Amino acid sequence: MRSICGVCVLLTSAVLSSAAHAELAYGGDAAVLGTFTAEQLQAIRGGAEYKSSALFSTDWSSDSRGSSYALGGIGGAIDGVTPGQAGWKTYGGSVNSYNIATTTDLGRAGRALTVSGSKKAATYRYAFQDLSSQWNARRATDNVLWAEYEQYTPGTDAGSANIAGLTMFDSSNRALAGMGVGYGSGIGSSHPHRSVYGIAYNFGISGFDNYYYRLSGSGAPLANGGWTKFATSFNKSTGVVQWFYSVDGGSSYTGYYINSWAAGASLSTADFRMNNFGVFDNAGATAVFGNLNVYALPTPGAAVLALAGALCSRRRRA
Repeated sequence: MRSICGVCVLLTSAVLSSAAHAELAYGGDAAVLGTFTAEQLQAIRGGAEYKSSALFSTDWSSDSRGSSYALGGIGGAIDGVTPGQAGWKTYGGSVNSYNIATTTDLGRAGRALTVSGSKKAATYRYAFQDLSSQWNARRATDNVLWAEYEQYTPGTDAGSANIAGLTMFDSSNRALAGMGVGYGSGIGSSHPHRSVYGIAYNFGISGFDNYYYRLSGSGAPLANGGWTKFATSFNKSTGVVQWFYSVDGGSSYTGYYINSWAAGASLSTADFRMNNFGVFDNAGATAVFGNLNVYALPTPGAAVLALAGALCSRRRRA
């Protein structure tokens, strides 16, 4: 059973994705970490060591498991159970909602996963990988879950209420860490087009839930649209969740964090999601996701965090 925004959906035990409903569980603005150079972010991430700690990676031509990808549909069905290309499972919409496509016309060589979101309110799309076995086989000291990916957002506000991005869940359907971008102003004036959100399981106005935290304040930082780099992490030991995004191709990143209520949880799935949070039908949208990398990393030491210029004295909520 997965709960998104307070609604539980009963699924078979093999299904690790589920639906959303129209009400966005909004947690307010996240705490600011600061602005970091690419070198500082690499220090936080763990220097060069992270490359040997990959759980899964793909450029949509091949992946770290040795699978090759063909252009076209990625899902085997939309039941969240039947595997498609390279083990990807899909849930919501139709099999035509999830495709691998070239991105030359978007100013980037290579391929991407495209997910078509509905104009219908309270609808959803999920494309996910089960990474539980990789997480369980990680080194004992690697308790930081870290993911990086790229995402393309259009410049035009079509009035959609879809939010799309990556979320990593545990087996109890808690969002360990995730990020999303708004694809229009259809949710309301306080959620402008191209707003950036961090996602985490926490306690708030709706009780315990998977909350969306706005990282861009009242404005939308992705002013020009285009390609954006995202990174997010979850510390299994402390529950601290971090979010970073770069609008300049990875030269600098803006960082945020919260202390979540998911400490001790383990990774189950990595989900590319598109959820329409409208109360009424609005406009559809298409999300485009570039390269994905998921790691299990050791907790960076205080000296490394100090070098990176990050706060290293945050304490877990009592």
